[in-house]
Formats: sequence, structure tokens, C-alpha cells
Amino acid sequence: MPRFVDVQEPYTPSHAIAYCMGLIVGEGCFSGDRNHPSLVVGLHERDPQPLLDLQSVFGGRIYGPYHHTPDSWIRRWDLSSWQLYEALPYFDQWLPPSHKRDQYKAWRLRWADYFAAYDGVSTALLECKSCARFMK
Repeated sequence: MPRFVDVQEPYTPSHAIAYCMGLIVGEGCFSGDRNHPSLVVGLHERDPQPLLDLQSVFGGRIYGPYHHTPDSWIRRWDLSSWQLYEALPYFDQWLPPSHKRDQYKAWRLRWADYFAAYDGVSTALLECKSCARFMK
């Protein structure tokens, strides 16, 4: 069972964390495919800086631009694998009270078994590309 950190008032995250939490609440999607959870934020392709900011704080990858509608292109920031696992304590503590936080809690419960596999594994092992096959 995941451990949630209750947000206590007044909370004071760094400016970078607060900014990222605002982006995630406004534009983020806690999702995943059949086997792997992810956090995705998509924005219009002409506005890449917020995605670069998310990447500088949490890691992840930026994809795109993708054709979204006949006159619109988007870029996506995707956080997954060990980087997502390492970001969970930040979401637990700093994701503000909101509908997105409720969605996060449900998503966290859905993927509890997946994240349990990372407990006790060193970051060096998680970063090792040749070791990644053992973490699936």
C-alpha cells in the first residue's frame, strides 16, 4: 500500500517544485499502458519551455511535435520508469489539494505493485540500462 504524505498548511515547496505542481495540476495526466505507469503533460508545440522546465526538475523525455488537429501541433513530456518512481515523494508531499491530487491517489493505488518492485533498489541500478530488463 503506498504511503501518502498529508499536505500540511502552510506548505512551502521551492519555486521550481511549486511551478511544476501547478503545471501538473493544470495540464498533467497520470496514466500508463498495460504494464507501465506514466505522467504526461502535453502543450502546444510553440510553447516548449514549460516542458523543458518539467524535464529539468524531474527528468523524463519530451516528444513531438505531433499533429493534434488540422491546425495544431503538440509536444509531450513523459515521465516514467525509475524517474517517475523517484518523483513520487514530491507528488505525495507537494501536489496541492485538488481533483488532480484525488486522481493521483487513485492512480498510485492502481500501480502500487509496480512501484513496490522499486523499493530498496539503488538509483545506480535503476540508471543502468543493461539492468533495466530485470526491473520489468
